[in-house]
Amino acid sequence: MIAEFSIWIASKSKLAHLSKEIELNVLPRVGEFIKFKNDEVGDYFAWEIRQITYHELGRIEIWTELLNNHDNCGYSFEDEEDFQELEMGEEDI
Repeated sequence: MIAEFSIWIASKSKLAHLSKEIELNVLPRVGEFIKFKNDEVGDYFAWEIRQITYHELGRIEIWTELLNNHDNCGYSFEDEEDFQELEMGEEDI
């Protein structure tokens, strides 16, 4: 089955929504983590599954938690350059 992942990253001033379709044998459950293959850095980030939506026509959408949202701070990166580096490489996530 194919699932569309909605991936969120943020700095203190910017928010980016990335999406990726992945074929899976089994769907993850809310609260579990998934790592996406990346040719440059391997499977570096673990993304927490926050929501799974099953659409009427069979499409499955999976939302992840904001990357590194420690203590519900609302952003992933302190440094804007780190955010831009990941945002620019979004096709590799």
